[in-house]
Amino acid sequence: MTAPGGYILITDYHPAALAKGARRTFTHNDTVIGIKNYVHSIDNLTATAKQLNVSVIRLTEKIIDDSMKPYYIKQHAVETFNKWKGTPVIYGLLLKKADVAV
Repeated sequence: MTAPGGYILITDYHPAALAKGARRTFTHNDTVIGIKNYVHSIDNLTATAKQLNVSVIRLTEKIIDDSMKPYYIKQHAVETFNKWKGTPVIYGLLLKKADVAV
């Protein structure tokens, strides 16, 4: 539980990327393991925060743009870059619980 005046930081794959087909996976012992996703829109998250008397302090979204292209080139994945360019892939949401209980 977050104390009054406390902060909550949420970071995750962006729901827009997940809706477009992005998957969270990792490899363990040469096996690709996928993580099941439950997509919740940013609007839904902020509305829920408001209902819980939690304020949105900051929302940051990272969009695949030309600054990331060298990474994709190095990975021989320019086609993937072209597919995802302009798509928000990660977000960070900084929330603050009200200073006093309501």
